[in-house]
Amino acid sequence: MALKRESFVGQYLDELEENVVNLEKSIAALRRDSDSEEETNRAVRILHTIKGSSRMLKFATIEKLAHGLESVIKGVKEKRYPVSQEIVQLVLAGAGRIRDGAESIRSTGDFHADIGPLLANCERAYAGEPFDPGDAGRSARVSSAPVERRSEPRRLPTDESATIRVRTGTIDEIIRMLNNLIVNQFQFKKHHGAIAAIEELLEGRGGFDDDGELLKSFRMMRKSFKEQIEIIERDTFALQERIIGMRMFPLEMIMGSLPGMVEELAISLGKLVNLNLSGTDAALDRLILETIHDPIIHIVRNAVDHGIETPDEREGAGKPRTAELTITCRPESGGISISIADDGRGIDTEAVRRRACALYPARRDEIESMKDEELNALIFSPGFSTAAAVTALSGRGAGLDIVKHNLEKVKGRIFIESRPGRGTVFTLTLPLTLSTIDGYFVRSAGMKYFVPANYVNEVLIVERRDVLKVLNRDAIRVRDAIIPLFSLPVLLNERPAEDRESGFVFIAESLGSYIGVAVDSVLEYVTLIYKPLPESVRGIEYIQGIVFDERYDIVSILHMPALIERAKRLSDIDLKSRYAGGGRRDRRVLVVDDSLNSREIQRSILESAGCDVTTVEDGIGALESLRARDFDIVITDINMPRMDGFTLLENLKRDPAVRSIPVIVVSNYDDVETSRRALELGASSYIVKSDFDRNNLVETVDALLRARGEHDG
Repeated sequence: MALKRESFVGQYLDELEENVVNLEKSIAALRRDSDSEEETNRAVRILHTIKGSSRMLKFATIEKLAHGLESVIKGVKEKRYPVSQEIVQLVLAGAGRIRDGAESIRSTGDFHADIGPLLANCERAYAGEPFDPGDAGRSARVSSAPVERRSEPRRLPTDESATIRVRTGTIDEIIRMLNNLIVNQFQFKKHHGAIAAIEELLEGRGGFDDDGELLKSFRMMRKSFKEQIEIIERDTFALQERIIGMRMFPLEMIMGSLPGMVEELAISLGKLVNLNLSGTDAALDRLILETIHDPIIHIVRNAVDHGIETPDEREGAGKPRTAELTITCRPESGGISISIADDGRGIDTEAVRRRACALYPARRDEIESMKDEELNALIFSPGFSTAAAVTALSGRGAGLDIVKHNLEKVKGRIFIESRPGRGTVFTLTLPLTLSTIDGYFVRSAGMKYFVPANYVNEVLIVERRDVLKVLNRDAIRVRDAIIPLFSLPVLLNERPAEDRESGFVFIAESLGSYIGVAVDSVLEYVTLIYKPLPESVRGIEYIQGIVFDERYDIVSILHMPALIERAKRLSDIDLKSRYAGGGRRDRRVLVVDDSLNSREIQRSILESAGCDVTTVEDGIGALESLRARDFDIVITDINMPRMDGFTLLENLKRDPAVRSIPVIVVSNYDDVETSRRALELGASSYIVKSDFDRNNLVETVDALLRARGEHDG
């Protein structure tokens, strides 16, 4: 179905004007403080939003402008250059051209202009070459007053077909307020339950008065309270449905630009590709559309660039010279399924295996024995790529780990099927909205949890005698497969309950990895209102949000991909040492970070785990400490004065006395290129500070030191 662009242009222009104003504010703030990471990230987000929405509505000139300016800000973010007056002028000139575009679209419906010189200057600025900052005067003049709108008279709506524009941010704020109202409604229902209990108590004691008037009054109050709650509940859910409907947009919004993009890519690569699209009239929550836009672009580009062969290669393999790339969108289990299938060469699993062994030498034996579907899941690891998979056409290095991360943010999943010489299928499954969630209430070690249904393959009752021992680990046989078995408390870093003769096990799966999770009981399957965690506790790795149960108590939603990853990292040594007690020699850890706060946080975490911690401010201090004392492991930031983390890594690997010490990089940079460079320079692991918590730091230290000990032994 062709997208009726005019239906969304008004909203697009309103958002564009607001974003241009905010961009100008950010560049002005960066002129005063070039090192402000907050303002740099804000400017990148603004330009990314402008680029994405312009791409959706096929305003290519504005998309290119935003992309060029994004390169300039990227150079600031990468510390290539400070925010000079010339950089400010260049960004303001670009913002002015975007405003020109907005005016043109309002008056003519489109925008075409020669922006080649400006884009060339953006490229030269990013490369550190001399450039012409352009005339910032017009952008400053335009920004001093709102863009003039068409002067035709406005009339108030007179019938049901009339519409008004509402900013999407306003809708989001209304939804947040509505969610708070729903939470309060749940609390009222809980209070109603308490009132009913008091009524029952009064009834059992004769009403506390001779004529029972108190009891009658209490009954009337409770009945009226219940009726009012039911009215609020009905109206609230009806209101929620209508508001969410205002935020639903067709998949065509993000799919419409794909035919042109695929054709351009195919021409530049000398390939022939026929793109087939179906089902794009299905509607999804705008927040989901925004989040999956880049993942879909990335997968499609990878398919054309890496998966599909040249016409001559295809002909030599007995295939048609023109490749087929098929994207199918269809309703599925209350959500949407999007499959992106090509008939190309498929994933080179042996290349993946070799790269995985190089990245994770401690897991070589495990990787060598992996099945193809398990190997395919590794391509979603941070910084993972094979040599043949690195080209300029694959974008700016977002990586399949970012694809996976974005999908998990919107409660989605991704699956891979690949056959050598036959092609690859990526399947994305998504909910229609982020407001509700399906799953199971389970109870374990006295606690109640919610397990999202999209990660549960089946639920079993397992007898203790049916539990197997495979390489000193518990496992169960499910038809023809052997599935490793873990107690939920163990996965949550808690003490496991005593073994039982039988118990409930749910089989969880993510990216082809299966585990059995033992719990005390599986209570029921429900559909509930989803509420994200507050900002203050969003660093909890294994919890993704909350729901309310039938008693209106708060229940944590388990983040199953994180638990499955933890299960992979656990070994029989981990399980025994965690609960066997006993001491061990303090591990000597050197923490290198120019932030006092970061150093002290890491010191506190590591010392509580029994480590002997030394902290220094930069790479030079680290080298001095390493000459003065032996350390078991080094944890370093990247961006530091005097000597940064990359230079420190280079120095460590050149020195035979310290080159075998494992190094963990803990950094603010969350892009794939930075993590890849750190790993190539010899880092053993890379942790992004936004994902940082106590568990992943201690577990990474444990795993690296254990691997080093096994190697030395």
